[in-house]
Amino acid sequence: MKRHAAAVSSTAFFVTVLCLLIAPDRAEAAGENVSGRWITLMNGGSPSVMPINPVHAALLNNGQVVIVGGSENDPTNKRKVATVWNPATDPQASHLTVRNLAWDLFCNAMSHLPDGRVAIVGGTGQYDPFHGINNTIIYDPAADTFTQGPSMADARWYPTSTALGDGRTHTIGGYTDSGAVSRRTEILDALGMSWTLPKTLPFTPNINYPRGHLMPNGRIFYSAPDRVTRSVVPTTGQSTTVASHVYAGSRKFGSAVLLPLAAPYNAASVLVMGGGSTATKSVERITLNAASNFSAGTWRNVPFMANARIEMNATLLPTGEVLATGGSARDNVATTAARAAEVYNPVTNRWRTLAVARYPRLYHSVALLMPDATVWTAGSNPARRTYDTHMEIFQPSYLFTTNTAGQVVPAPRPPGPPSVLLPPTSLMVPFST
Repeated sequence: MKRHAAAVSSTAFFVTVLCLLIAPDRAEAAGENVSGRWITLMNGGSPSVMPINPVHAALLNNGQVVIVGGSENDPTNKRKVATVWNPATDPQASHLTVRNLAWDLFCNAMSHLPDGRVAIVGGTGQYDPFHGINNTIIYDPAADTFTQGPSMADARWYPTSTALGDGRTHTIGGYTDSGAVSRRTEILDALGMSWTLPKTLPFTPNINYPRGHLMPNGRIFYSAPDRVTRSVVPTTGQSTTVASHVYAGSRKFGSAVLLPLAAPYNAASVLVMGGGSTATKSVERITLNAASNFSAGTWRNVPFMANARIEMNATLLPTGEVLATGGSARDNVATTAARAAEVYNPVTNRWRTLAVARYPRLYHSVALLMPDATVWTAGSNPARRTYDTHMEIFQPSYLFTTNTAGQVVPAPRPPGPPSVLLPPTSLMVPFST
């Protein structure tokens, strides 16, 4: 299952870099200022161990990361696990404590509440066939507690949650407790205290995590994995068919990213990439305009990735570029893994191939943009009861520069945040298709 790409504001550039505390995988004489660098988190002389299958992860407002495995893709597992990583006190992630929860949050959906808490909805009621649960679990980083919130009307396994502009959370899809796909949507209030009465959709959501993007007018644009893409009014369930992908197949387990918006917020562009079986390299882009109520546009091919990727992750960087990591040409076949990172520039409409990771990242892998502007990656669960325990950090090229002697060195960091925060305007100009 795939997670939505994470993003942080431009404040990411003004937090002390953790990367200097982490041992590199290999000595690289030069090139980090062009291709970036991968490093493995280390515990002494050995790689640090992720103690749970990191199926889902979310960056918290205090810089920590909550990681949820649930039953970890193991129907015999009696544990229902989670962990919390604090990079400030444990930069190598070498002292993670396993938390055993009362609920099986495997295959949930996560969203952030306005006060910094995280709403975790749905999970697994049974395996083979899979059924969902209707639980809402609230993680409070201030109290470091997982507590049960209000139950949803529908049980959900593999749902999608999208944070709305007013702090509420819109949830769609997932298998119910009867094994059917839910056609009803529900909204969790901003305090995480109650759900609205469900609204019935005029279509059946894709079970493979519909990719939802909040538009400036409050609609949610579902860009993948279905070929037919839709715009939904979250409060009513009203749906408008927008356009069909150029790619004829399903983008199952591909990725989708909402590109940076710029004032006056009258246009929004979405990028979809990868997915399918066997995987595709293809990438498409659509621009939705306020004049069409953000409900009309045309998908167009843009330059393809160098690598075919299914089970990939896409991360929006502080520069406005999109980082593609992980995945493979054949689903869960490590020998076909795409270990080289790639980055897409939405202004130049070009991809660049970057440094090569040490470990393949397949099913149940995660990638998060961290407060120091690096990208943390973990997981890979191509078969039940086994997963990759290594964790890597990707240091993008913007963290490096060259000195007067031509040597690659860490780029200087500002001493603190600016008085006014601005978006990365150099990448705000929409690409003309």
